Amino acid sequence: MLKRRFTPLYVVSILLLLAAGKASAEVVKETVIFLQEDGRHYFSYSTARTDFPSYDLYLKKEHTLDDYLYIYPNDFKWDTQSDANANLLRFSQSDYALIQPGSWAGEVEQDKKGVYRFRSATDERRDDGHFGYWTKPGDFDQFVYVWVVPANFEIVSYTANRPGDWVQRHNTLAFYGKKVNDLIFEIAYRPRSHATFTAVQESLQQQREEGESEVQLEQRQSGVRVTLAETVLFPIGSSELSPRGKRLIARIARGLMKRPGVSVIVSGHTDDTPIKSGLKKKFLTNWELSSARSLAVIHEMISNGFPGERLESQAFGPHRPRASNKSREGRAKNRRIELEIVEAK
Repeated sequence: MLKRRFTPLYVVSILLLLAAGKASAEVVKETVIFLQEDGRHYFSYSTARTDFPSYDLYLKKEHTLDDYLYIYPNDFKWDTQSDANANLLRFSQSDYALIQPGSWAGEVEQDKKGVYRFRSATDERRDDGHFGYWTKPGDFDQFVYVWVVPANFEIVSYTANRPGDWVQRHNTLAFYGKKVNDLIFEIAYRPRSHATFTAVQESLQQQREEGESEVQLEQRQSGVRVTLAETVLFPIGSSELSPRGKRLIARIARGLMKRPGVSVIVSGHTDDTPIKSGLKKKFLTNWELSSARSLAVIHEMISNGFPGERLESQAFGPHRPRASNKSREGRAKNRRIELEIVEAK
């Protein structure tokens, strides 16, 4: 009889294989986790190959067939009556495969160094003494546990509480165990952009202390975003950087020089107030103003040593607002420069 247990951190399900008179059988188990780019959602592919003639898959009562994207074999029975505490998927062959989406949002958090730490189960024991990934009678003859990590993440560390071989190839990490039972895995991972985030954070530290709301730094799936308010860079209605703005852009450029290979997309944004009076001689619309401001930042970065071939200019005028233009505060938030700092692939 083979059983499998997950904690709420992962997929909550219990797998029971009916031995049909056999005392034991070879059990080969594989679980593949496809981590998504947000670091908290995933798809899991799980399969077992055994000598057992049949098995039942025990699921929590709140689970439905719609929770699964793929079930093999398609010839199964969905049983909600036999067990008061579980729904059952009943199969009459020795192999199975499942694909299921999942999330551990709210349970796996980033630490101050940007690292996510995942634990596949607790070590809380059942009445029969088993915990984690487990089977009985006997052990898993082979147990394979795989993570496929998107390009924006890197593996920091990995451990298992049972002996086995770890193999890392490109963006895939795999554990191979033989004659093992009661397994728990701990994997730490972080965005590849974290070193860049730290470099920019250090270069902006003084500025952020002086005006937190004027400079915002975000670590994103695709890299790092720096948002600079108009007031910290330009006089109103101007595309010429202020002395303060030049110092700020110089600090950012020098910080990014520590990260060879990163590229920067500089985008200009405005509110929706039309260009008026004498400014129309220089900027026909907000498109021209946002473009000129983006280019001014790019030229300042180049003058401070950042390679021009790794810079790109974009202008959106009023068409990518972050807030409502109906208030003074909203319009102020919309007048900005954004730097999208992208890691080399």
